[in-house]
Amino acid sequence: MPSPARPGGVRGGRAGPPDEPGVGLGLVGCGHFGAAILDAARELPGLEPVAVADRDPGRAAALAATHRLDAVTPERLLADDRVEVVAVATPPAGHARLVLDALAAGRHVFCEKPLATRLEDATAVLRATTRPGAPRLTVDYVLRRNPLYALLDRLQRELFGPPRRFAFENLASDEHLGPDHWFWDREVSGGILVEHGVHFFDACAWLLGSQPELVQAVEASRPGGRVDTVVATARHPGGATASFAHAFARPARAELQWTTLDWGSARATLAGWIPVELQLDAWAGGQALGMLQRLAADSAATLAIRGYRPSGAERLKVELLELARQPGGDHHLRLWATLGGVAARARVYRESVRAGLADLLTAIADGGQPLVSPADGWHSLAVALAAQDAADTGVSARPEALPPDLAAQTRVGGSRP
Repeated sequence: MPSPARPGGVRGGRAGPPDEPGVGLGLVGCGHFGAAILDAARELPGLEPVAVADRDPGRAAALAATHRLDAVTPERLLADDRVEVVAVATPPAGHARLVLDALAAGRHVFCEKPLATRLEDATAVLRATTRPGAPRLTVDYVLRRNPLYALLDRLQRELFGPPRRFAFENLASDEHLGPDHWFWDREVSGGILVEHGVHFFDACAWLLGSQPELVQAVEASRPGGRVDTVVATARHPGGATASFAHAFARPARAELQWTTLDWGSARATLAGWIPVELQLDAWAGGQALGMLQRLAADSAATLAIRGYRPSGAERLKVELLELARQPGGDHHLRLWATLGGVAARARVYRESVRAGLADLLTAIADGGQPLVSPADGWHSLAVALAAQDAADTGVSARPEALPPDLAAQTRVGGSRP
């Protein structure tokens, strides 16, 4: 077996000149998510897809032919000297084993969510990333790389502070999830709270700046016994609260998702689980108005994320809805932002994945942590599993805390300029 790639990559972690190959990417898992990762990786400077693998050779061969790559077994992919980054996009129950094998082989990892379906497996992954010289690992939490979420993060850091309330409502379709799809098998997917919910547990903890201390949850089944609806509520330190509702029972044409954040003096609504539009109403003074107007004056720069290519349809505007000041000296302000509306959703998803890959390349190059760190993947899974336990038992649950030795060695990710 060839020697593992260095933690910084075989070229010191930096892409070579334009005429030299970039960091080699190998994909394990050639289903829908794997194809999306390859689509996002196309033309990303410094990254060169070289091979794909799947337990189904026919599926691997089909995706490889589309992108003119080699189709191999997972074992051969991990032994390929060209592969420096492994993208893991298998069904969730297989994530942790593949991630551990890739890290042991010295490969950096871009893991589709969730990091694992069992907390002990996620802990083993986290331990592997804390060893001296360990490769870099990130989880594909696309909401962290969405320009509208990033704008809200900036506004709360510079203007509002952390939200007091986070609420997500997901009325989703199951038309493309047949009765035998792995999504419905908790042993494979982890269940809705793990497979889908981790996105929102992570985004909520990021914006609130804390992990929840208590979680309640219920689930409901359709006739026949298949669980298709889950609702969870969490309490964060200081009294902030969050709720998460997922129902997979609608036709695709009637899907509806929205996220609401409330600061008391401001309220924001994001449209779509992949947010494409934002409306924020705030009651604030002239200083806030001036800041929002400056952001709107250069919407391209305001909505810019490294690795995310704008389409040109992005817009941001600010309105002063009440000319007369309200009691307390505040104005009613409205900020509206769009990434192109519903028609842009697929593109926004792809570019958010692309930004995640770009962020991993930056972390490989500079030795820092990606925006979404391994600890972020661990914490969001801990919350999801606590919610599932609460749904199973009918009793509120407290998410597990990191083992003390890991808590001293790890940190959650942050914001990159």
